Amino acid sequence: MNFDQTEQRRTFIKVAVGVSSASWVSWSTASSNASANESPLERQLRSLPHKAEPMIVSGRVTNPQNKPCCGQSVMASTKPIVTDADGRFWQATSTTEFKNTNMPSSKQIANHQLSQDASGVWRLYLELNA
Repeated sequence: MNFDQTEQRRTFIKVAVGVSSASWVSWSTASSNASANESPLERQLRSLPHKAEPMIVSGRVTNPQNKPCCGQSVMASTKPIVTDADGRFWQATSTTEFKNTNMPSSKQIANHQLSQDASGVWRLYLELNA
């Protein structure tokens, strides 16, 4: 892959996700047509490659008072992650495994960042509300 192709594949977006009580569906079943109700994160995740590429999912879970939530379970792959004393979590997975995981509801996601680094590893950072 040449430099121009690498630059085109990189994405970086940080947005506040709209509040909704609807649960997210498995990313592998999303249609290729963008839905009017689809969030920016859902559009980005739908564009992740179908082949297994390395991915790191990390983030932090806080309560409404912005205090860390220790021991909170987060699904980012087939195995749940438990947050540490500061409410942080981290897990290495693959894009295909992540796409088959049911994400937290969009109501729980305060912010996110999705990017691909120079070595081809996808990185998703999530700020979650408990």
